[in-house]
Amino acid sequence: MSAETTPLKGTLTKVHTSIPRALSSHSLAIVGDYAYVFGGEQQARSAVDNSMHAYALPSASERLSAAFHSDYDHIVAEAEGGGPVPPQRVGHTAATVGTCIYIFGGRSGLHAGPLEEHGRVWIFKTQSRKWTHLDPAPTSPFPCGRSYHAAVGTDASFKDASGGGAGTIFVHAGCAAKGRLNDTWAFDLASRIWTKLPDAPPPPRSGAMLAFARGMLWRFGGFDGAAELGGQLEFLDMRAPTQWGSVPIPGGQGPGARSMAGMQPMITADGKEFLIVFGGERCPCAKGRSDSGKFWGDVWAYALNGASSWREVKPDTEEDWASPNRISERQQKAAGR
Repeated sequence: MSAETTPLKGTLTKVHTSIPRALSSHSLAIVGDYAYVFGGEQQARSAVDNSMHAYALPSASERLSAAFHSDYDHIVAEAEGGGPVPPQRVGHTAATVGTCIYIFGGRSGLHAGPLEEHGRVWIFKTQSRKWTHLDPAPTSPFPCGRSYHAAVGTDASFKDASGGGAGTIFVHAGCAAKGRLNDTWAFDLASRIWTKLPDAPPPPRSGAMLAFARGMLWRFGGFDGAAELGGQLEFLDMRAPTQWGSVPIPGGQGPGARSMAGMQPMITADGKEFLIVFGGERCPCAKGRSDSGKFWGDVWAYALNGASSWREVKPDTEEDWASPNRISERQQKAAGR
C-alpha cells in the first residue's frame, strides 16, 4: 500500500493509505470508527498473514487524532504479556462484543483441514491493539474445528440471569474435517463454557448467514455441497432455545438462494428493526470451491416488527441506499400497484 500524500515535518497531514487489498475468505468487524480486516486469501485457500488491518471509516476521517493521523493501520500481531498470537487463516469468523473482536475457526490452506484449536477463541482488543485468547473451562464441551461457518456476538449472557455476564459468541455449521455441519454452539465469555444448542433445520451447510436480533438467532442460506440454499428464514428464540422455527419466503418476494453473503440487523431512526441481507454467491463454480462462482448484487430488508415481510432495497439515488423502505418496481408490479 502506498501513501497518496506524505506528511510534512512539523505538520499534521492526513496520510491516505487505505487502498484495500484484493481478498476473499477474510473477516470484517466494525468497532467504533474503524473497520478491522483479518486473514483471508489472495490465491485460493492460501492464507496471507496474521496481521490486523484497520481502516478508518468516513465518520472518523474528519477527526483523526495525532495518534492516528493515517486512515489505515497495519497492525502486526502481538500478544498481551508475550503470549501466543493466532496463526494465519482463511474461512474463519469474527464476532464483536463491546470493543473486542472474537476470532474462531478457519483453515490455513486449500488442502489443509480446519484448524483444531479445541474450542479456543482468539480476542483482538481494539483499545490496546493486542491479542489474547480464551480457552474453554476444563469441564466444558466445545465445537470441533471448522471453516466457512457462521458466527455472531452479543453482550447478552444466557448463563447469568442477573445480566452481569460478559456476553456470548454463537457459532453455527461450517465445514469440518469431513463433511458439513448443522450444529449451533454458544460460548459464554464470563464462564468460558460452550453450550450445544438445538441443531438447525437440515441440510448441513457452509457459508450460512447468522445474526442476533430481538433475543433471537436468525439464519439464512448456505451451501450444502451441491447448491446454494434459501427459501426460508430460520430462527432460534434464545429465551427458550428448544427448537428452531422458520418463515417461508414466497418465490420472487425475498432474497434468492445464496451463500457467503452478509446479514446484519439494523434499527432505523424511527425505531423500526430490519434484517439486511446483501450479496453472496448464487451458484457454485464449475471448478468447485477452489474458485468462485456467480454472485448476487442485491440488497433485501426483512421487517422484524410490524408486518413481517421482505422488501428489496432499490435506491433511485445514492442518498436512498440506506433506506430499507424502498420497494423495487418489480415488486410493485407483481403486487398490481
